[in-house]
Order: sequence, then C-alpha cells, then structure tokens
Amino acid sequence: MEARRPGPVQILVQRPGPDTGTPPPRGARWLVAVIHGSLAAFLCSVYALPTVLAPAPILIAFRRWGWGMGVAASAAGLLFLVLFTSVEGTGVAWTLGSSGEGEIAWSTWTQIMVFLSVAVLPACTLALATWRTPTGVRALAWASGLYCGVSVAIALVSEQVMPGAGLFVEVRRALSALLLDEPFLLLWVGRILPALLMVSVLLILWLNLVYSRWFTGRQGRGDDLCLWRLPAWVMTGFMVCIACVLTQVGWLQPLFPRSEPLLALACNGLVIGCALYWLQGLAVTNYYFFRLRLSPMAKCLGIGLQALFMVRPATTAIFAAAGLVDAWFDLRRLRAHDEIGIER
Repeated sequence: MEARRPGPVQILVQRPGPDTGTPPPRGARWLVAVIHGSLAAFLCSVYALPTVLAPAPILIAFRRWGWGMGVAASAAGLLFLVLFTSVEGTGVAWTLGSSGEGEIAWSTWTQIMVFLSVAVLPACTLALATWRTPTGVRALAWASGLYCGVSVAIALVSEQVMPGAGLFVEVRRALSALLLDEPFLLLWVGRILPALLMVSVLLILWLNLVYSRWFTGRQGRGDDLCLWRLPAWVMTGFMVCIACVLTQVGWLQPLFPRSEPLLALACNGLVIGCALYWLQGLAVTNYYFFRLRLSPMAKCLGIGLQALFMVRPATTAIFAAAGLVDAWFDLRRLRAHDEIGIER
C-alpha cells in the first residue's frame, strides 16, 4: 500500500527552520551605557525637581549589569553633558528667585562638577553600600555618611583653593535668594543648615534606592526598606535633644545659662531625628500597604496618595508620628518575630 505523502502543514511542523529555539540577539552593551548615561545627564541639566533622580539611571546600571557598566554609563553621561553645554555655548541660567538677581550662570566646568556630585557620586556610594552591607537600611546609612564626608572634604578643599567661591558660599547665596533675607529665617536656617544638608542627602539617596529597585528588584529579604527600624539609643538621643532645646528657648530657659553651640547642636539633632522617624513611619505605612491584596491600579493610586501626603506640610507629620509610635509600641511586631532591622 502506498504511503501517504505529508501535507504542507505537516511539512512545516516536521521541518523547523534553523533559527527555531534560539534566543534573540542581545543588544550592544555600549548602547545600554549610552542610554543610562544620557538620561542621567538630561536629568542633571534640567535644574528642577527631576534632578534628584539623576543618580537613578547610573545606579540601575551598577545594580543590574555590574561595575563595568556603571562606570561606562557615568563616562557616557559626562560626555553627553559636555556636548550639551558645548551646543548651548554659554551654560545654563538657574533661576533661584523671581527676579533677575537670583540667576546664576553655570559654566561648563561647574556643570561637570555638579554632574559628578549630584549623579555619579551618589550612584557610586549607593552601589558600593548595597554591595558591602547585608540590608538596605544599613546600605542607606553607610552611603549617606560616605557621601556627606566626601562632600564636606571637597567643599573644604574648594574653599581653600578658591576662597569665596566654595559650596558654603553658594548655599548661603541660594538661601538668601529663597528666604528674601529675612533675619529670623536666616538665623534659624543657618543654625540647622548642617542637619538640612544631611537630611537632603539621606532623602535623595533613599528616593533613588527605592526607584532603582523598581527596575532591578530586591537583593534578598534584607533589602526590604519596609523593615526600617531605628535602634533604641536613637530615641534616647532624640529626647535629650528635646530637653536641651527646652532649656535654651522653652519655659526652662531662665533656669539654665544660655549656650548657642548647645542650642545649635540640639536643633540639628532634632531635625535629623524627625527625618529618621519620618522614614520609619513611611516604612510602617508601606509594610502593611504592600501586604494588602490590591489590584495594580489600586496600588498605583495608593502610592500617589502617599506622595501627595509627603509633600503637604499638614499631612507629612503623620509619617513622623507613626514612626515615633512604632518606636514605642512596635506596630510591625519586628522584635517579636525577630525580623531583620537596622540593629542587625
């Protein structure tokens, strides 16, 4: 009996093409570096709120592809920044105030230094910290301390090399333009300026670490920032700072001698403590929020609502209050379940 010849469909099934089952070709590694570097350079050159996310593209390159890709992305971003400034010719004017008195023209060299300090240095410190430390909280503390130390050293060196053109002078000019030379505001902002700078660094690094994890994922359970928990000695120091402030400007002031250094130190401690407990309150909120069975759209709406509460002065204090309550009553039961926190 003659065998039946296979039809055209059977021929296609029985004779696969030579490329069947092979993965698609990988993109060029230099293209990845160019994309991440150019995005970081663009964010760093807009001089607006998105500038705080300038380290995120370089940090993603570090965490996802390794140190070689992170260094390549930093170099590509620096090259693109030089090209941007060369095309513009005269630099970029950054308006600090509503009038023309607050405009500062940035030269190409200044923009390069800004890019290195605002984008490259935070990304490198965060990448190194997440690689060397077991938890995300410790990595954030380690990176913040390293970044502040390097920044202070650079500011002191620049002040010695170029007196009157260092970082502290520029910060003072910016505060004068923003606060309109109000004596009371300038006095108190000048007292707590170190704490404000440290808190700004901490919040910027925290925001970039959270944003980069959306693309790279968490590196183990210890990388979960929802387990942020301050040790008990932070609460002791926070209470001591409150007591010192009350002895200087409160109802106990007549009973104690006036000490300006003690007042400045206590005020800086209060600002830093409030920021740390604000982050702990945010961790408490998201610890329960991300464990709810919600749709992706509901989660996006919840994150947007949290962001709205963060930027409003009347509602952002709720997170600090939640952090203080968690420090006393352990709302997440981290001590009872012996989970990973900042103390471990």
